[in-house]
Amino acid sequence: MALAEADAMALAEADAMALAEADAMALAEADAMALAEAASESATRIEFRCGGMFLLACPGAKEARQRPSCGGIRAHGRCHASFAGRGMQARTPHRPSKFHVLELAIQAIGHLRPTVAHIRRCDRDLGEQLRRALSSVALNIAEGNRSQGGHRIARFSTAAGSNSESRAALRVAVAWGYVHAHEIEAGERLLDEVAAILHRLGAAG
Repeated sequence: MALAEADAMALAEADAMALAEADAMALAEADAMALAEAASESATRIEFRCGGMFLLACPGAKEARQRPSCGGIRAHGRCHASFAGRGMQARTPHRPSKFHVLELAIQAIGHLRPTVAHIRRCDRDLGEQLRRALSSVALNIAEGNRSQGGHRIARFSTAAGSNSESRAALRVAVAWGYVHAHEIEAGERLLDEVAAILHRLGAAG
């Protein structure tokens, strides 16, 4: 009887030891797996930017972390530039706008070119004087546009004087019968606009 009880107690102790050893082994294996996963995560972590968010491309990542934007793909990097989070804005090159009064003067020359050629055939001196005056309008406007102060006003004033000379030469050509009034109407309108703009720009006369 006593022997049987002793055997039963020995078997129970053996079973308890076996269970404890199994639990210890399972715990050790779990710790080893956790360490391996942590090492793998640390070695393979890469941050991808998606808008203003950074996503962790690693096995245990489930949520997006908010980080300042700096570049596209970075591995364990941080933004050190003073403009972090704001980015760099692309700037389009500045293109200077055309000077309107100069464009009008050149258009007037284009409209009046055939008329000037016809006047020159009838009266060489008058035709040449008209051609030089029209050219002087455009050239002095262009120079004045790139000048400052008194020199700018002086060039615009010279252009205004040449503009008046051109209009007078056209009227003289009509008076002599070299051309008809309707042939110079389009050019005269453009020269009138040039005169008005030069006056607003401060040209004398």
